[in-house]
Amino acid sequence: MRTIFIFSYVGFFLIGINTFSQDSIEKRTLRPNLGVISTYSPLTEDPTNNGTTIKRYLEKGDTVELIDFKDNFFTVKFNKKVGYVWYYYVQESEVVNNFIDSLQNYRITSQKRIDQELEMKKTIAFQERKKRIISKYGEIAGNRILKHEIWIGMSLEMLKEEKGLPTHVNVSNYGSGNEYQWCWDDYTPSCFYGKSDCIITSYN
Repeated sequence: MRTIFIFSYVGFFLIGINTFSQDSIEKRTLRPNLGVISTYSPLTEDPTNNGTTIKRYLEKGDTVELIDFKDNFFTVKFNKKVGYVWYYYVQESEVVNNFIDSLQNYRITSQKRIDQELEMKKTIAFQERKKRIISKYGEIAGNRILKHEIWIGMSLEMLKEEKGLPTHVNVSNYGSGNEYQWCWDDYTPSCFYGKSDCIITSYN
Protein backbone atom coordinates (compact mmCIF):
# COMPACT_ATOMS: atom_id res chain seq x y z
CA MET A 1 0.00 0.00 0.00
CA ARG A 2 2.89 2.34 0.83
CA THR A 3 4.61 1.46 -2.46
CA ILE A 4 1.50 2.40 -4.42
CA PHE A 5 1.32 5.71 -2.57
CA ILE A 6 4.98 6.55 -3.30
CA PHE A 7 4.58 5.63 -6.97
CA SER A 8 1.48 7.81 -7.24
CA TYR A 9 3.29 10.70 -5.58
CA VAL A 10 6.30 10.38 -7.88
CA GLY A 11 4.04 10.15 -10.94
CA PHE A 12 2.18 13.28 -9.84
CA PHE A 13 5.49 15.06 -9.22
CA LEU A 14 6.83 14.14 -12.70
CA ILE A 15 3.60 15.28 -14.34
CA GLY A 16 3.90 18.55 -12.47
CA ILE A 17 7.49 19.05 -13.68
CA ASN A 18 6.51 18.26 -17.24
CA THR A 19 3.57 20.68 -17.10
CA PHE A 20 5.74 23.38 -15.58
CA SER A 21 8.46 22.88 -18.21
CA GLN A 22 5.93 22.95 -21.03
CA ASP A 23 4.34 26.09 -19.64
CA SER A 24 7.77 27.72 -19.37
CA ILE A 25 8.60 26.80 -22.95
CA GLU A 26 5.28 28.15 -24.19
CA LYS A 27 5.76 31.39 -22.26
CA ARG A 28 9.27 31.86 -23.69
CA THR A 29 7.97 31.06 -27.17
CA LEU A 30 5.02 33.45 -26.89
CA ARG A 31 7.17 36.32 -25.62
CA PRO A 32 7.85 38.51 -28.69
CA ASN A 33 11.39 39.34 -29.79
CA LEU A 34 11.51 43.05 -30.49
CA GLY A 35 13.88 45.00 -32.68
CA VAL A 36 14.30 48.73 -33.17
CA ILE A 37 14.54 50.31 -36.61
CA SER A 38 17.84 52.21 -36.88
CA THR A 39 16.98 54.42 -39.85
CA TYR A 40 14.16 55.28 -42.23
CA SER A 41 13.53 52.02 -44.12
CA PRO A 42 11.00 50.21 -46.33
CA LEU A 43 8.85 47.29 -45.18
CA THR A 44 8.69 45.13 -48.31
CA GLU A 45 6.63 42.19 -49.54
CA ASP A 46 9.68 40.20 -50.65
CA PRO A 47 13.14 39.64 -49.11
CA THR A 48 15.00 41.68 -51.71
CA ASN A 49 16.07 45.26 -52.30
CA ASN A 50 15.45 45.14 -56.04
CA GLY A 51 12.05 45.80 -57.59
CA THR A 52 10.01 44.66 -54.62
CA THR A 53 6.65 46.09 -53.57
CA ILE A 54 6.88 48.41 -50.58
CA LYS A 55 4.08 48.01 -48.03
CA ARG A 56 5.04 51.09 -46.05
CA TYR A 57 8.03 52.92 -44.62
CA LEU A 58 9.30 52.53 -41.08
CA GLU A 59 10.64 55.45 -39.09
CA LYS A 60 13.81 55.47 -37.05
CA GLY A 61 12.96 54.22 -33.56
CA ASP A 62 9.94 52.14 -34.62
CA THR A 63 9.71 48.85 -32.73
CA VAL A 64 9.02 45.73 -34.78
CA GLU A 65 8.36 42.15 -33.78
CA LEU A 66 11.01 39.78 -35.14
CA ILE A 67 9.52 36.65 -36.69
CA ASP A 68 12.33 35.16 -38.78
CA PHE A 69 15.78 35.89 -40.20
CA LYS A 70 17.17 34.48 -43.44
CA ASP A 71 19.55 35.67 -46.16
CA ASN A 72 20.18 39.00 -44.37
CA PHE A 73 16.48 39.87 -44.15
CA PHE A 74 14.26 39.95 -41.07
CA THR A 75 10.64 38.94 -41.31
CA VAL A 76 8.90 41.42 -39.01
CA LYS A 77 5.45 42.49 -37.91
CA PHE A 78 4.56 46.15 -37.49
CA ASN A 79 1.02 47.41 -36.81
CA LYS A 80 -0.41 44.05 -37.89
CA LYS A 81 1.49 44.18 -41.19
CA VAL A 82 4.05 41.45 -41.90
CA GLY A 83 6.93 42.12 -44.28
CA TYR A 84 10.69 42.10 -44.75
CA VAL A 85 13.38 44.47 -43.53
CA TRP A 86 17.03 44.36 -44.51
CA TYR A 87 19.22 43.55 -41.49
CA TYR A 88 21.12 46.86 -41.88
CA TYR A 89 17.97 48.75 -40.88
CA VAL A 90 17.52 46.91 -37.57
CA GLN A 91 19.53 48.20 -34.66
CA GLU A 92 21.96 45.63 -33.25
CA SER A 93 21.15 44.55 -29.71
CA GLU A 94 21.45 41.56 -27.41
CA VAL A 95 17.85 40.57 -28.15
CA VAL A 96 18.43 40.73 -31.91
CA ASN A 97 21.70 38.78 -31.72
CA ASN A 98 20.17 36.13 -29.48
CA PHE A 99 17.20 35.86 -31.85
CA ILE A 100 19.51 35.22 -34.83
CA ASP A 101 21.64 32.72 -32.89
CA SER A 102 18.61 30.80 -31.64
CA LEU A 103 17.22 30.53 -35.19
CA GLN A 104 20.54 29.29 -36.54
CA ASN A 105 20.85 26.73 -33.76
CA TYR A 106 17.26 25.60 -34.34
CA ARG A 107 17.87 25.14 -38.08
CA ILE A 108 21.09 23.21 -37.48
CA THR A 109 19.37 20.96 -34.93
CA SER A 110 16.36 20.48 -37.19
CA GLN A 111 18.56 19.58 -40.17
CA LYS A 112 20.49 17.07 -38.07
CA ARG A 113 17.23 15.49 -36.96
CA ILE A 114 15.98 15.34 -40.56
CA ASP A 115 19.27 13.78 -41.70
CA GLN A 116 19.11 11.20 -38.91
CA GLU A 117 15.51 10.33 -39.78
CA LEU A 118 16.37 9.93 -43.47
CA GLU A 119 19.37 7.76 -42.62
CA MET A 120 17.21 5.61 -40.37
CA LYS A 121 14.58 5.23 -43.12
CA LYS A 122 17.31 4.23 -45.59
CA THR A 123 18.66 1.65 -43.14
CA ILE A 124 15.22 0.18 -42.50
CA ALA A 125 14.45 0.09 -46.24
CA PHE A 126 17.77 -1.64 -46.97
CA GLN A 127 17.22 -4.24 -44.26
CA GLU A 128 13.71 -4.97 -45.55
CA ARG A 129 15.02 -5.26 -49.13
CA LYS A 130 17.89 -7.48 -47.99
CA LYS A 131 15.52 -9.78 -46.15
CA ARG A 132 13.22 -10.03 -49.19
CA ILE A 133 16.02 -10.66 -51.71
CA ILE A 134 17.81 -13.29 -49.61
CA SER A 135 14.49 -14.99 -48.93
CA LYS A 136 13.77 -15.07 -52.68
CA TYR A 137 17.19 -15.92 -54.15
CA GLY A 138 19.13 -17.47 -51.27
CA GLU A 139 21.94 -16.02 -49.17
CA ILE A 140 24.84 -16.35 -51.66
CA ALA A 141 23.05 -14.96 -54.73
CA GLY A 142 21.11 -12.48 -52.60
CA ASN A 143 24.28 -10.93 -51.16
CA ARG A 144 25.80 -10.71 -54.65
CA ILE A 145 22.71 -8.86 -55.84
CA LEU A 146 22.90 -6.48 -52.90
CA LYS A 147 26.53 -5.76 -53.84
CA HIS A 148 25.41 -5.05 -57.43
CA GLU A 149 27.53 -7.87 -58.81
CA ILE A 150 26.78 -9.33 -62.25
CA TRP A 151 27.69 -12.80 -63.47
CA ILE A 152 27.00 -15.32 -66.20
CA GLY A 153 24.16 -17.57 -65.10
CA MET A 154 22.23 -15.01 -63.10
CA SER A 155 18.59 -14.58 -64.04
CA LEU A 156 16.92 -11.60 -65.64
CA GLU A 157 14.88 -11.13 -62.44
CA MET A 158 18.10 -10.84 -60.43
CA LEU A 159 19.35 -8.25 -62.88
CA LYS A 160 16.12 -6.29 -62.52
CA GLU A 161 16.61 -6.26 -58.75
CA GLU A 162 19.86 -4.37 -59.34
CA LYS A 163 18.98 -2.15 -62.29
CA GLY A 164 15.20 -1.97 -62.50
CA LEU A 165 13.38 -2.51 -65.78
CA PRO A 166 15.50 -2.46 -68.96
CA THR A 167 15.41 0.63 -71.15
CA HIS A 168 14.66 -1.50 -74.19
CA VAL A 169 14.50 -5.17 -75.23
CA ASN A 170 15.51 -6.53 -78.64
CA VAL A 171 14.35 -9.95 -79.85
CA SER A 172 15.93 -11.90 -82.69
CA ASN A 173 15.49 -15.40 -84.11
CA TYR A 174 18.05 -17.10 -86.36
CA GLY A 175 16.23 -20.45 -86.53
CA SER A 176 17.01 -21.86 -83.11
CA GLY A 177 14.46 -19.95 -81.01
CA ASN A 178 14.19 -16.42 -79.70
CA GLU A 179 17.29 -14.69 -78.43
CA TYR A 180 17.04 -11.60 -76.27
CA GLN A 181 19.07 -8.49 -75.71
CA TRP A 182 18.13 -6.53 -72.58
CA CYS A 183 19.70 -3.08 -72.40
CA TRP A 184 20.02 -0.42 -69.69
CA ASP A 185 21.27 2.79 -71.28
CA ASP A 186 22.51 4.37 -68.05
CA TYR A 187 24.63 1.43 -66.85
CA THR A 188 27.94 -0.18 -67.82
CA PRO A 189 27.90 -2.91 -68.96
CA SER A 190 24.67 -1.89 -70.65
CA CYS A 191 23.43 -4.92 -72.63
CA PHE A 192 22.80 -8.49 -71.50
CA TYR A 193 21.96 -11.53 -73.61
CA GLY A 194 19.98 -14.71 -73.09
CA LYS A 195 17.24 -16.96 -74.39
CA SER A 196 13.65 -17.69 -73.41
CA ASP A 197 14.70 -19.08 -70.02
CA CYS A 198 15.92 -15.56 -69.15
CA ILE A 199 19.32 -16.72 -67.91
CA ILE A 200 22.15 -14.34 -68.73
CA THR A 201 24.66 -15.96 -71.10
CA SER A 202 26.78 -12.89 -71.94
CA TYR A 203 26.94 -9.12 -71.60
CA ASN A 204 28.84 -6.14 -72.91
